[in-house]
Amino acid sequence: YYIGNFYEWKGVDFLIETFNKINFPLKIIGDGRRREILEKKAGKNIEFLGFKSQKQIEKILKNSKLTIIPNIESKYTNFTAPLKLYEYMATSNIILASDLPTIKEIIKDSVNGFLFKRGDKKDFINKLNYILSLPKEKLSEISKNAYETAKKFTWENRAKEILKFIKEINENNLPSS
Repeated sequence: YYIGNFYEWKGVDFLIETFNKINFPLKIIGDGRRREILEKKAGKNIEFLGFKSQKQIEKILKNSKLTIIPNIESKYTNFTAPLKLYEYMATSNIILASDLPTIKEIIKDSVNGFLFKRGDKKDFINKLNYILSLPKEKLSEISKNAYETAKKFTWENRAKEILKFIKEINENNLPSS
């Protein structure tokens, strides 16, 4: 699955071009002004499901197996941490994502997800084939690791980390007596 916007920097064009070369199904959830253009590019193995409510997306994610974040190089590269990444992780999905710096801070390749060289179709296909070759036990371990990672990014846990950081700064910067 790909779930999200159709902005060019989101990499949906890349995804469609890549999936047109392989015989593997891709389901795309989302809508927008570029949908018609993207649908014209898509092969028979690519299905556009349109806009879905958050409840529908939650249900889909709970039943999906592989989710993709194909973002490409753009002016947003150093400033984007896709919210979908956290949703994918929280629903224990296997994630295949571009190696953007902000994503690499969260995804550790082959530990809690998989990374491919952004914009590199060959690397994407190789990584997809590698994922499909893994035993269910290994994929289960990686999806559990993704879920555990996601728990670190709840609002409550992020607030605790910020408070801990502030306390450390205060303790390290106290004037000596």
